[in-house]
Amino acid sequence: MQTLPIVALRDPSKSYGPVQARRAVTLACKAGDIHAILGENGAGKSTMMKLLSGVSRPTSGGLATDGQTTSLQGTRDASRLGIVCIYQELSLMPALNVGDNIVLARPH
Repeated sequence: MQTLPIVALRDPSKSYGPVQARRAVTLACKAGDIHAILGENGAGKSTMMKLLSGVSRPTSGGLATDGQTTSLQGTRDASRLGIVCIYQELSLMPALNVGDNIVLARPH
């Protein structure tokens, strides 16, 4: 029995004018999987996370959750699906502990 990915980026591309920031790369995550996104500066890691979390919309390609194609209109749509990006920015909430910073994007 094959398990569908809970979330998958399907050949997403992102352009900012003439600059191609992200070219078609597929990412599929199944429940319980752990993934690392690695690459050199400018490889498109941040752009991929922005596409996955609804911060940016792809120029082409798309997103699927539980095998169903979906379109994120923003971070709230992603959050409703359980997709939240925790940014590595230590100065955002320095007075909060690690746990509080992690759940900051999902206060409910």
